[in-house]
Amino acid sequence: MSEQLFDRLMELGRAYRLHVMTLLAESPRHEPAWINGQQAEALVEEVEFLRDLAAPDTALTEIVAALLPLIVEAARYGDRNALVVDGP
Repeated sequence: MSEQLFDRLMELGRAYRLHVMTLLAESPRHEPAWINGQQAEALVEEVEFLRDLAAPDTALTEIVAALLPLIVEAARYGDRNALVVDGP
């Protein structure tokens, strides 16, 4: 995923004060950010909210469509280290 699209998604999450998205947005880029299964469940809801909000933005909706199944799987099967977001 391009950094610009990732940043746009994170900034939307931060603007709406979405908890997990804000945590990810504030994580240092050069360090992996780990989230647990419970956070992944919350992230699914946050990303779905942003998907609905950003429906006219086709670039963002395409990224969300690619990310959402991964997050759902992490929420369903993950535990303490369900998902890692790793920067450039």
